[in-house]
Amino acid sequence: NYANLKLNIPDSYLNLLTTGTNIQRFKPIQHQEKIALRKRHSIPEESVVIGTVARVSKQKDVATLYKGFVQASQYNSSLVLLHIGAGPLPHQCQALLNDSRGKIIWINSLSPIEEAYQMMDVFALCSLYEGLSLSSIEAMASGLPLILTKVEGNVDILDSGANQCIGVEAQNAHEVMQAMLESVDFLSNTNNHCEVANDQFSDEDFTRRLLSLYESKTNND
Repeated sequence: NYANLKLNIPDSYLNLLTTGTNIQRFKPIQHQEKIALRKRHSIPEESVVIGTVARVSKQKDVATLYKGFVQASQYNSSLVLLHIGAGPLPHQCQALLNDSRGKIIWINSLSPIEEAYQMMDVFALCSLYEGLSLSSIEAMASGLPLILTKVEGNVDILDSGANQCIGVEAQNAHEVMQAMLESVDFLSNTNNHCEVANDQFSDEDFTRRLLSLYESKTNND
């Protein structure tokens, strides 16, 4: 939309290629491996972990994520919020963290990042805007259900055919809360997220589509 509306580039000159990601790094793990990872970070093993990988910035709007979680945890005491992302936290989020009695866990950085997703049951991202969220693709490749704001970039993922995605309005903590509670029902069912990530967002898929576009352009010339 930016190229079309702001730069006045005609549709006929535009082609959308989604970001390619090294999907092979990210995959689901067995339950016992997940429990072992959680123990290393003092996360109760039977918690339902809703997580995010997002730096602290206006764009990522972690404040709405924290508020939605606090509301959701009042209805489901097994929920834990795991936030991986460089700070510092804004005062409001720090206050919610301090009052959470261990229900909100903030880790400034984690390596390897694959372990972040492997500790989670659900991934949530409350961005105000996105290009195409790399962390959401990595979470999808890890087999996680997704809660994403319905903003540009995220919509490409919500419309990808992945069958355990919930879209919420930006800056709406109540919708985030409802989505968190609803997402728990996904955990007893399998999803197609690994397959969708591999088919639509992998390095190999990006290369294939780029070559196809190049060939179509050269053939036309």
